Amino acid sequence: MPATTVRPRAHWPCRLLLTAVSLLLVTLLAGLADAWLIAGRMPRIELSWPVTEGPETWLIVGLDDRAAADERIIEYTGPAESQPGVRADVIILVTRTDRGLVAQSVPRNLMVGAPSRIDPGRQTRLGVYWRRSPQQFVDVICTDLAVPVDHLITIDLQAFVDIVDALGGITVDVPQPLRDAELRFELMAGPQHMDGLLALGYVRSRLGEVQVGGRWIPEPDGEQARNRRQGQVLELVMAQLRGHPLALQRAAWRASPHIGLDRGTQPWQLGVLAGMPAPQPLLTNPNTTGVDVRYIGDQTRAGLAALGYSAQCSPA
Repeated sequence: MPATTVRPRAHWPCRLLLTAVSLLLVTLLAGLADAWLIAGRMPRIELSWPVTEGPETWLIVGLDDRAAADERIIEYTGPAESQPGVRADVIILVTRTDRGLVAQSVPRNLMVGAPSRIDPGRQTRLGVYWRRSPQQFVDVICTDLAVPVDHLITIDLQAFVDIVDALGGITVDVPQPLRDAELRFELMAGPQHMDGLLALGYVRSRLGEVQVGGRWIPEPDGEQARNRRQGQVLELVMAQLRGHPLALQRAAWRASPHIGLDRGTQPWQLGVLAGMPAPQPLLTNPNTTGVDVRYIGDQTRAGLAALGYSAQCSPA
């Protein structure tokens, strides 16, 4: 059977999602005169919450929403018609405990739910479950993970690109020549000025090559190098925002239409997330047949129970 080439999907790096959340928090907590106008530009999502009680829980979802992206991002991801609907690329649960906030990243390939009409006889990846509706997504977090969600924030890729562009771009010190044929960029070592789209490619690159001794070779550090680039860009963006209220206002204004909030949550409540730590992976079980999916297991249940969640959750 001939091999099939699959175009890599646009993927929300965790740190970029946290950059957008941090930007929103800094804006609303800085007391800017138009902070409430900015909050008013955020899309609101109608939801009914689970009836089961538990610790206060925030659900932060980074969305692959090609219909909401501009033409430049579409060049990376392909047209909306090639990937219909909206998928959840990054899923973070933030739990408020007596010890402070605990953040966990939930695998988007976690198998959840009952068999669907789309996939009869099988469960569905959690990331794809968003296509059904935000309400059903929150409900399946309740029924399968036994986590009753209290607040929802959604962010799409356009938000990050808009933040960097609103700052007039960022200057990144590239440690060694880097190129990525799929994302169509090539960078020399040293300071490089990047707009939002190039910065997105720089931190997303998974199949990049570096130049060593005049030869291009696959990037040897792989995911570690990608994580370093994400941290580098995150620090640069936040450094430009700190102490520059006009830049902060401009970036927040541009990004706010791409940051959604459930209708029952008030903007001032976002202050709870100000001390949010870096997310740790939710413990799940791998698939033993080689298929790239994860499953809920005993360690998943035990880890959530340790945070104060009960064994069952009833949706609205």
